[in-house]
Amino acid sequence: MNDRLPEFFPKFKKLHGVYVMRRTYEATCAFLDGYEVGCGHRVLKEFHSWLVPRGKGRPELYWPQLVLCEVYPDNALPDIRYFTPEQDEQAVAVLFNLLEEFFEAGEQHGSKVDQRFRIKLQTDERNACTMMFEPMGVTYDLGPDENMYAEAQSMEKQEMEIVVWPGGISVWPPGPVKTFDAAGNELDELNY
Repeated sequence: MNDRLPEFFPKFKKLHGVYVMRRTYEATCAFLDGYEVGCGHRVLKEFHSWLVPRGKGRPELYWPQLVLCEVYPDNALPDIRYFTPEQDEQAVAVLFNLLEEFFEAGEQHGSKVDQRFRIKLQTDERNACTMMFEPMGVTYDLGPDENMYAEAQSMEKQEMEIVVWPGGISVWPPGPVKTFDAAGNELDELNY
């Protein structure tokens, strides 16, 4: 399960009962949180930021509570542990509709939902170099006049640290990174 949430969501929605044994709102939210943490992505944080301007709940509420504010007043949210089957069904339907709307809005407006950037790492014609990706310590040895690519997910932290040392370069990306050879073939997906 390495797909980002926008790519995985249609499959999850279609096979909801396969991924979540008890299709409750609580279990569905817990699965989505766990899926995203396991993949190293932050789409649900952007989902929260997208929900806040809708004005249905207080901004300090976590995204599952903001979704419930579409149905209940934010000062009278029910405890999701005690939902009836009907409440669970309604809450999951609202969540799925909001996620679809959020993903669609991201595609139409080029939001942060799926922004990535790619960096070409090139050695000069005379020197070999070791490219190291921190904090994992994964290394790639490039000969003279060779290159590779790294693709990282844009995140809140809009900076990347690059440290040059004798014979190599260390790259600290702002989040998960995929590496590619010069021909564009994926080498590794590095999550931390």
